[in-house]
Amino acid sequence: MATTRQHELLIEELAGAMCAEPFKHLGLHSRPDGPGLLLRAWVPDCERVEVVDTARRRRLGEMEIHVIEGLWDLQNRRPGSLPVPFERV
Repeated sequence: MATTRQHELLIEELAGAMCAEPFKHLGLHSRPDGPGLLLRAWVPDCERVEVVDTARRRRLGEMEIHVIEGLWDLQNRRPGSLPVPFERV
């Protein structure tokens, strides 16, 4: 599990376009703590981030701030996958 300082360093790297492996941290991943998926996005200066299934025009959920402002998570606790494509709105 990453520490707050590690998240701060990640934000600095993302903001400065210096992160060598951004998709190691961002995007769609298996949940580390159980079944399902985790979608993580870096969206600075936003008050709210919602994920929408663009094919079906269906709301998938509102992302929550992950540890530090600017990193957002949407967790799916069910096995399987989130519909794709998706977009930030």
